[in-house]
Amino acid sequence: MHPHRRRPPPTTLRTLTIDSAAAMVPESVVLIRRFLLFVAVCLSGLLLYNDSNALRFLPRFSSSPSVLFSAYNSALAPEPFGDHCLGSKAFQRCLELHTHCFALITQGVDFRREAYFMTPHYLKMMWARIDFLRSVLEMGYNFVFTDADVMWFRDPFPQFYMDADFQIACDHFLGNSDDLENRPNGGFNYVKSNNSKLLDLRIMLQNWKQFMSLRPNLKKYLILPWGVPQNCSLDSLRRYDAPESKSA
Repeated sequence: MHPHRRRPPPTTLRTLTIDSAAAMVPESVVLIRRFLLFVAVCLSGLLLYNDSNALRFLPRFSSSPSVLFSAYNSALAPEPFGDHCLGSKAFQRCLELHTHCFALITQGVDFRREAYFMTPHYLKMMWARIDFLRSVLEMGYNFVFTDADVMWFRDPFPQFYMDADFQIACDHFLGNSDDLENRPNGGFNYVKSNNSKLLDLRIMLQNWKQFMSLRPNLKKYLILPWGVPQNCSLDSLRRYDAPESKSA
């Protein structure tokens, strides 16, 4: 006689199958979650790798000091964000984190109210800004200055010229950056720190202070000899993405 193995009832088999499937569900969910996490990490790494290409200009500045400007905001404070950026509380918070803080203080002028374009109050604010940027250059730092309402849609550094000490945005641009008819706009500029640029800014500020010291009736009619940079030329300018020139 052959041994006869008794088959389990169908209900029991069906119950075991259902229990096994139920036990497999959590494991499959875990695998899916691990796979999604792996994909997310890979994509993040890919994005960071692509973004690092935007820093290709950094080796050229490896010997140049850099500046990081940061703004502080109290999350629970009722004041607008700009009040914290310009207030003494932001400066004190900066000092708590590190010593590389700069307090921009203007004597005798209140810049808290709106300054309309080309009004005397607006011009004072602009020249105070230039004087502040001069102090940054005197500390040996190159800088890119941009207004708060300027949005960068691409990396600006490949658009700069390697050999230019001062580069500025312009209005009514028609495609030729060498056109002297382009109207400059100070909302975005890149300046290198060297003796030439410091001298240019000192001359500019000295001329402006001399002009502002005149009586109002003389400002309209008196023509002052404004100083100009001694070495100002558009020749031999080369952008950062331009190939290296080969000497003959």
